[in-house]
Amino acid sequence: MTHDYRLARERMVKTQLIPRGIEDENVLRAMEKIQRHLFVEEALVGEAYNDH
Repeated sequence: MTHDYRLARERMVKTQLIPRGIEDENVLRAMEKIQRHLFVEEALVGEAYNDH
């Protein structure tokens, strides 16, 4: 199974951050750029961009 992490980051920004009123372009760009899946245990990679 392959993951499109870029798409996951874009979706996270559009569906989680912007709806909460986060508008700072620097923050939004950083959140789209940071590869969160690289910082979680392998078993949790699929959850890296979910809202917890």
